[in-house]
Amino acid sequence: MDCVQWTPVVYNDLLCSGDGTGRGLVMAYFNTVGWPLSTATSERGTFAEKILQAKQKAFLKLIEKDGIPLRLGVVKVLQNALADGAKVVLIGGTQSEYGVELTASALRQLPQEVAAQVRTFSINLLAEKDPAPSAAEAGSAADIMAQLRSATAGVKQQQLNVFVQSLTARDEESEEGRVPQAPSFPVNVDPNLVAVLSGTRRMLEPSFLAAVAATLSLPLSSCLFCAGTTSALQAAASAGMAPVIIPRRFAGNGQYDDAVAKFEGYEGGQASWPRLRNLIQ
Repeated sequence: MDCVQWTPVVYNDLLCSGDGTGRGLVMAYFNTVGWPLSTATSERGTFAEKILQAKQKAFLKLIEKDGIPLRLGVVKVLQNALADGAKVVLIGGTQSEYGVELTASALRQLPQEVAAQVRTFSINLLAEKDPAPSAAEAGSAADIMAQLRSATAGVKQQQLNVFVQSLTARDEESEEGRVPQAPSFPVNVDPNLVAVLSGTRRMLEPSFLAAVAATLSLPLSSCLFCAGTTSALQAAASAGMAPVIIPRRFAGNGQYDDAVAKFEGYEGGQASWPRLRNLIQ
């Protein structure tokens, strides 16, 4: 089905026109090419959800057979970084429930000696669906925003502590021979992010990256973050890391103001380890 199978060009265009969520991509697709005549306006949401479920099933099958390849040249960069004594972290996230599976697939595609030295973290960018509050519970939007702003400062530190504790427990399980589970942690809600406030998506947070650096006993200023999206780039910059953008295919002409450097890829000496290392020295 054309509505399930998207070419890279179509997918890139949808990323630019959608809201970043899986459902938003499906809605953007049909808003562009037109909805099936048999689908009433009131049924479009249900129809889009069915298409999204079909795409997610296809996505899982693709992951299970390692059908999403690593970017060319990245293995060599990781090998050189590890040989140089660098600590390498892989952060996997996706707008679906298969973030852990995606991270595991990436590890399987690395040489065994490299995968054994790479620390991994999986984040869930899929927003949870909460039941709609009643009118009495909802209150005014202004009151809610005020409460969020007043609570943010204290909650950020509390969430950071909780997350670091969960990662420590994860490491202890790994050392004891048990299979570590992806840590469960509260999401730091930024009232300035409309998408997060509306509950449609989650974002990679600077506090998350700070917690990852803390578990490795690394100062943020010595951390280099290779990002593929603007939101990840902004999170790294806000955390105090040196953010590098290596954009996805067809997004190379984008404007990335927060990046300390931009590379088209890893192959051909583009984002080589010596070049990356020089950015934090």
